[in-house]
Amino acid sequence: MDRDAIDAAIDDGGADRFEFAAAAIEPVAGWGDYEIASEITPGITTIQPHSYEMGQRAMTLIVERASGIDRRGVSHDTGFQVVRRESV
Repeated sequence: MDRDAIDAAIDDGGADRFEFAAAAIEPVAGWGDYEIASEITPGITTIQPHSYEMGQRAMTLIVERASGIDRRGVSHDTGFQVVRRESV
């Protein structure tokens, strides 16, 4: 299966088409650990960002920036978790 067909299956949002695409090319990984990742076959391994920490850090940076503190160019690692399923 070519890459365009896989992208079309994913972009269309059809879980049945995604199952076919995922079965055709392994390994497959996703981002966000959305519920569908565990419901389709094979289950999709995902990267789960620490969204709450990302939001907290973003708000801190906004408040700091409004106070005149400029942290542009500074890296902020809020971490992530790999949720392993059958696709990898």
